Amino acid sequence: MEQDRTAEIRNLIEQDDPMALAVIYDCWADSLYRYLISFFGDSDTAGDILQRVFLRIAEKRKSILTADDIERYIFIMTRNEAISFQRKTKRRKEVHADLHNCLVFEGDNAAPENFDSRQLTAALDTLPPDQREIIVLKIYEEKSFREIAEMLGISPNTAASRYRYGIEKMRKLIEESD
Repeated sequence: MEQDRTAEIRNLIEQDDPMALAVIYDCWADSLYRYLISFFGDSDTAGDILQRVFLRIAEKRKSILTADDIERYIFIMTRNEAISFQRKTKRRKEVHADLHNCLVFEGDNAAPENFDSRQLTAALDTLPPDQREIIVLKIYEEKSFREIAEMLGISPNTAASRYRYGIEKMRKLIEESD
């Protein structure tokens, strides 16, 4: 299925068809938006950056053809745009209710019943950005440590250790708040 979408995107870009942007948006916009909310902590900034990313994709659509993995390429583009924006504005991340609405533990990753999801959100917000983004990618986007490592340009062991350290910090914070 994903190979079909990738082939469709490549074909549309080669034909210079504007539908390529719509297909890319349908495939990854929700995931990128959730990631950006976790990065900045508010929906307005996440929406602004997502718009910038799609403008950049529209401008540089032919460069996507050189990518081996389009999803990875677009994620890295999104991450770079977020980091660039953050540097320019020197903005401090604060998690608002938007993050609570987007990041809810489910299934195998469920939090113990006595944990309030707002506590989890608040604990996630206290983490350094490098740990927070890995937790978001691992739990909410269901990426493997290998996939995360490729996206972030780090080793899988580094991704796994940042994940473990972040989870441990969150547990301690939640236990202390009870």
